[in-house]
Amino acid sequence: MNISYDSRHGFTLVASLIIVCFLVYTYSGEPVVTDVSADSSFVSYSVTISNDGPTVSNVECCFRDVGGTFTDGDCHPHGGSWVPSEGTNYDVHCNFTVSDTNGWQDMTDGWVNATWHHHSVAWNSPLDRDTRYINSTCTNVSGTESGNNIVYQCYFGGVAYWADAGIWSLLVNSSDGTTIGLPHEANITIENLTTLWQQSTINFGAMGLGENGSQGNLGNAQVIAITNNTGNTIISLEVSAVDQQMNCTIGEIPLVNIKYDGDSDATMSNACGQLTSTQTWDIECSAGNDVVRISDCTDNCPGALSLGYTYWGIKIPDSSVGGTCAVQVIFTAVQG
Repeated sequence: MNISYDSRHGFTLVASLIIVCFLVYTYSGEPVVTDVSADSSFVSYSVTISNDGPTVSNVECCFRDVGGTFTDGDCHPHGGSWVPSEGTNYDVHCNFTVSDTNGWQDMTDGWVNATWHHHSVAWNSPLDRDTRYINSTCTNVSGTESGNNIVYQCYFGGVAYWADAGIWSLLVNSSDGTTIGLPHEANITIENLTTLWQQSTINFGAMGLGENGSQGNLGNAQVIAITNNTGNTIISLEVSAVDQQMNCTIGEIPLVNIKYDGDSDATMSNACGQLTSTQTWDIECSAGNDVVRISDCTDNCPGALSLGYTYWGIKIPDSSVGGTCAVQVIFTAVQG
């Protein structure tokens, strides 16, 4: 090799040596392997579940007299019926299942309410003791939560005994706090309650032979017989005598001598009706004065009494009677 020592070639030689040494170092022996640590990255998946509104099923309504207890025999499903007690207000509680397909927990922020109303009015009609009530309370029954279901109970307190007979509906509205479910309706029939309270004694007083009317109102049918309609329907009043006549200590007084009217000013001569036999008969008077028909109570019923009045008098025979006279008369309420 011809080596030049001038400054230019000397630079060239040095550079060549560096390159050769680098190549010899790099390609001599085994290849160099470099380790790289494993790497990972977290990816979040997400989905939004659409919300389903709640549904209602398995309705059962239970009844009790106010102050009484709820019993199994007084609980009725949709389509059932119940007979209230005479002159006694009652409580109603209805159980039902609320189902939410998103899970019962979805009802945590939800609500349930209900109305109890007669079929003759709409569910949102004005409150009326005859026809419509709203729930006093509506709560879930603790410990009934499972899967998609919760049992709820709505309570209606102090339903009037005169609330109209017929089909009543429990209309339930529910929401899970996001979606309002479809209203659910269940029907229970409140049976006719045709009953009365009747004043038990009609006393004409002390009268003389040949007198008529009563002791205090001679010539007038003015002794009052008070009838209270203690049911939930209009009643017609029927009356029957137990005996054929009013029996006295001495002798007897014919039933035809006992007269009545619906007018407190009626005289014995023009009283509209008379007791004629032991057969059941309707008390009806002329000129539209039908004293038989007594409506049941309404919201404006004073003291929860729906009263009817009949006015009575008696004609004492001119002879052959004496002492104390009595006869039993049965007042009967018939659905009017």
